[in-house]
Amino acid sequence: LFMSTDFDRFSFTTTGVEFTDRDNRDNRTRFTLSGNNSGFSLNNVDILWNGTGLTGKAALSRSEDNLFSGDLSLVYRETPYRVSASWDEDRGLFLQGAYGLTGFLKTTSQGVDFRLACEDLPVPFQEHTSFVSLLLNGNYRDPETWSAYLRRVDITGLPFGSGENSLSVAGSADPDRLVLYRTAYRDGISNLGGSGVLDTSLLSSSGGGWLELAGPNNRERYSLQFSLDEDLKAELRMNN
Repeated sequence: LFMSTDFDRFSFTTTGVEFTDRDNRDNRTRFTLSGNNSGFSLNNVDILWNGTGLTGKAALSRSEDNLFSGDLSLVYRETPYRVSASWDEDRGLFLQGAYGLTGFLKTTSQGVDFRLACEDLPVPFQEHTSFVSLLLNGNYRDPETWSAYLRRVDITGLPFGSGENSLSVAGSADPDRLVLYRTAYRDGISNLGGSGVLDTSLLSSSGGGWLELAGPNNRERYSLQFSLDEDLKAELRMNN
């Protein structure tokens, strides 16, 4: 570790840092780190843990007018990810990255407005990768006053189902209710579409909801109704 300062500004850098698991010497984390009054850079990140590797780098900086900006780049299981962020008190938080990733959080007189979008974002599982496309926006004032609109959520390559599959959802949510205007699921066997409602008070002490899915000509149909008073009660009907 090298450091320098004139008691007004400072800087530091490391030639390399490594951590190793005492019980498994193959598990290790390596990186270099440098910084000064205006920010820091984390470089040459190389993590290998239980056979899974991750490499990347990150940086965070602050300008003289208190604009914060950051960058993060990762490669996980041979899949690259990148996101950049900026924040200041007047503009709020803005995100931009790979796979069409965009988003913002902005404080207004009506609370906090937010938006998040992405296209075919890889989401890795243990032995599988799904791809998510998302468009979400809404407003938050307090735990009792908020709303969110799921313009679309499309997921392909789900880690279940038969053959190629996909799930598509659109709806809205507030403190009282989650409404699924459109739900569609497709795999090598089924082609289902429908809608549903969940009273979000179900997450506390009472509520209920329903979900209906049906295939072409109703040859395959699923109907789920559930409620919670003192106990959870559910009824599932199938026709296939």
